[in-house]
Amino acid sequence: MKKILFVGSMGSRMTENELRGLVEPFGEIAHIQIMKDPDTGRSRSFGFVEMADEEGAAKAITELNGKELDGRLVRVRAA
Repeated sequence: MKKILFVGSMGSRMTENELRGLVEPFGEIAHIQIMKDPDTGRSRSFGFVEMADEEGAAKAITELNGKELDGRLVRVRAA
């Protein structure tokens, strides 16, 4: 069963490819989307990652939640 993760407090310059590189070691990724401001097109510093299975999603939450990335503590939880 697929599991969707919320990833927050990312730097505004993080790309979807960088986010993929961060999460992919924990399992197969079905979809990634970083939310953007509709007026400026700039990142809103959060996004969603759809993992192919719950086990990979649980590992990603455990390993990445609270991890420092570009001077910020990233928040990762089930969406």
